[in-house]
Amino acid sequence: MAEQTKECRHGLIAIYARQYEMQDWLVAACRRRGYATAWLHGRQPVRVEGASALVFDFEGELDAELGQLDRWASTLGRVPTIALVNFPRIGDEARLRTGGVRAVLSKPVLLDDLYCELDRLTGRDVA
Repeated sequence: MAEQTKECRHGLIAIYARQYEMQDWLVAACRRRGYATAWLHGRQPVRVEGASALVFDFEGELDAELGQLDRWASTLGRVPTIALVNFPRIGDEARLRTGGVRAVLSKPVLLDDLYCELDRLTGRDVA
């Protein structure tokens, strides 16, 4: 039996992750919280409209992936972005924020931290 997706009540989250396992984990986490998701990847063009936020998984070197972040941010209309980074340094965080990133989370990501930032950036009130 196919898994049914809950009705989206809280917005669309665009997810950029090169690794399927990370994308799958982020999709499951977002859907559990009531968000719809769209996976962005470089293999084929994807058209996404109305995204509430972008979650961007930095897998490798920051410098190597900043261009990709900028391309997706431009395509999506400069939506609030959450960057997931391996051991971010103060300089990394400052560079990302200069590039428009609104939140930087260190990997491995804690679900509560991800939910807090998603809810904050999308304006969702959580009781």
